Parts: sequence; structure tokens; C-alpha cells
Amino acid sequence: MGYGDFGAYNTGEIAVTCVWMFLGVAFYSFVVGSLTSVITAEGDQQGNLIVKLKALEEFANETNLEIDLHTQVKTFLLNNYNELFSRVDEDALINELPPTLKEELFFHQFGSLIDNLEFLQDLENNECTWGIVKNLKKIRYERGDKIYHDNDLSETLYLINKGNVKIYAENGFAIASYKDG
Repeated sequence: MGYGDFGAYNTGEIAVTCVWMFLGVAFYSFVVGSLTSVITAEGDQQGNLIVKLKALEEFANETNLEIDLHTQVKTFLLNNYNELFSRVDEDALINELPPTLKEELFFHQFGSLIDNLEFLQDLENNECTWGIVKNLKKIRYERGDKIYHDNDLSETLYLINKGNVKIYAENGFAIASYKDG
């Protein structure tokens, strides 16, 4: 036992050498295992996106989906995939924390958003603010995307963090414009 030119000759040296080699193997195993997990997780997430895009392609072919609408849906998925489909683990982690740590974590994650949105600043009840903030989903729309149609069932409250949104009348003229905040 030993490291090349330096050999272990007595029982103490052999014991130290064995422990040292074991720690080296354990350390390298941990590093390689961690890297493998990271690479595999990234691959799984990309694989899920590919599966969703293939499902979209099949749906588009089966239903003769218009090319323009198909492109809009595909762009939406590509722009928002991580935010929409990777929050499950994050939510499970946050729900296991005590209330004080949850609040600190929420403030770290969403403090700048609260500072930018006057609506959230005006709320006097922290529980209400955090109740709204923890249910927010970051969604990115492209210029020209239609977010809501007149008489549609509204299932979402939209808070504009960046950009602007125009409201159009039935005749196609813009009747209102909302900016970030």
C-alpha cells in the first residue's frame, strides 16, 4: 500500500493510507454522482419539452391547425416551459418550511416584483400579498399575442411586470393601454 515512492510500512501507516484512499474514492464518487444527477435532470427536462413539442406537432397534424396558431403555441411553450413545468419541486420545498423561513424566501424571490408592482405595495396585509405572490406564474407573451378575448371566462389575473398591454374594442381600435406596474 502506498503512493508510488512512498510506501506504508507499519500498521499505523497502512491504516492511515487505507482511510485516505477510502476518502479519496468517496469524494470522487460523490462528485461524479452529483454531476451525473445534474446532467440527467437537465436531460429529463429537455426530454419533457421535446415530448410536449412532439405532442403539439401531432395535434397540429390531426386537427389541421393553422400555421400561425401552431407557431404561436410553439413559441409560447419554448418561452415559458421552465416557469410553467418546473415549479412542482419548488412548491414542495417551500411548503415544508416554517412560516418565518417561507416569508424570507418569498421576499428574496419576489421582493423586487413587489417593489415594481404598485398593486402589491398598496396591500396592507402581508398574508394577502404573499398569498397572491406565491400563486403568480411568470409568463412571457410576444408582441401581437392575444391574451384575452371579450366574453371569455377569465381564469387569470394578469400583473404586468415588463412591457405594455393594449385593450381593443370590437372594431379593432385600441381603447386602453396598460404599462408595467
